[in-house]
Amino acid sequence: MDAWDRMSAGIRTIQQADSIASGATGLGVLGIDKSRDARPANPAWLSPQEAESASIVDAMLRRVVYGVPEDALAQGWRVDTAKRRDVTRQIDDDLELESTLEEVGATARLYGGCYSLMVIEGVKDYSKPLPPGPHNILQIHPMMALEATPQTWCQDIKTSSWTLPEVLQVQAIRVGNANVVVGPVHRSHLLYMPGLPKSRTLQMPLLLGYDISAIQAYWEPARDLGLAKRSAALALMEQSMVVLTSKGGASVLGGSQAEAALKALELWGETRSTRGTSLLTGDNTASRLEAPLTGLADGVRVQYEAFAAVEGIPLTKLLGVAPGGISTDDAAGQRTYDAFISRYRRRRLEAWLRRLYRVALGDDVLAFDWPGVTPPTPQERAQRSLTLAQRDATLISANILTPEECRARFAGDEELDMPVVINDASLDVDEDVEG
Repeated sequence: MDAWDRMSAGIRTIQQADSIASGATGLGVLGIDKSRDARPANPAWLSPQEAESASIVDAMLRRVVYGVPEDALAQGWRVDTAKRRDVTRQIDDDLELESTLEEVGATARLYGGCYSLMVIEGVKDYSKPLPPGPHNILQIHPMMALEATPQTWCQDIKTSSWTLPEVLQVQAIRVGNANVVVGPVHRSHLLYMPGLPKSRTLQMPLLLGYDISAIQAYWEPARDLGLAKRSAALALMEQSMVVLTSKGGASVLGGSQAEAALKALELWGETRSTRGTSLLTGDNTASRLEAPLTGLADGVRVQYEAFAAVEGIPLTKLLGVAPGGISTDDAAGQRTYDAFISRYRRRRLEAWLRRLYRVALGDDVLAFDWPGVTPPTPQERAQRSLTLAQRDATLISANILTPEECRARFAGDEELDMPVVINDASLDVDEDVEG
């Protein structure tokens, strides 16, 4: 049996299963309609405008787009070299890199990538490659998806940018302002932060050269979650129905019984208020329809878990509260989120910053220091300080380090927020003052 025969047999099997399902349910149309999930479906691509709308109207999608870069940059960063400490502070302050990088990260997750234009002193023709640095960067402008579109692609197979956009058409599109056309820009003048990983052949047709947006990756689970929540809400509405019981209602109504039941319904409808009160007369009674609601929360929770599984972000971080069944602190979820943010910092933020610093400072070996995602509590800081002090005492007693060498850590080597220790000589107090 060749490949075509196996494919034909597979299609016949799906058709047969679909026909059985149609016969059992009495539903169906000509062709395969119930077994479509037997094969992966092509994604429903969202346009950039639809992605923007989704990030506004859906709270969890907004958290996915903007919450990740906010958490990753909340504690800032530091860059050292072998000889100097915090070498990029001046550049970071001049370019307001923390707020700019937060915008770049959110834009990349919203559209599937973000090109940022570096405005460099002395550069007039952006269509030509940028010569080796260092250069004085005057400003950085993050561009949305439609503001930077590829024009030509790199054909040099010897470079790492092979098959990537080489020259892009850049224009600023702002609401309430005319479009400002920059023109062709070589990729060396641009900083690109990718979105989520894309496939080789299947990508958004309108955004060639970009990656997958977080909105696109989360859209199917977000849609299913919305359907599950609405279905649960409708089920709750159905179970909150109030039933009117009329005299003789258990038998077939006829004659005077039918007339009495009709009058009871009319009276009930006329007197019932939006607050759920009504007027009852005679033998008519009203009762709430009782039905178990078990399973509704579990059904919705499954969709929440499918949503969280896209990137592995814990539910406590997506919702801001602990769902039922999860401890309030969710220590395991916090560790998972810390690992996710660490990967995001290294693969997205740090790669972007290294490219920027290479242009501004030239080639140099840079060491990035990222603080913990969650700041330590005062008790945790005190415990850490005590542990380090005990370690120092052990090293000094063993003549491995001198007191001066251990004291150096208070200058910021290990505890960034600790003040510099005053020299012992400056602690001498005049006896007259003491007296």
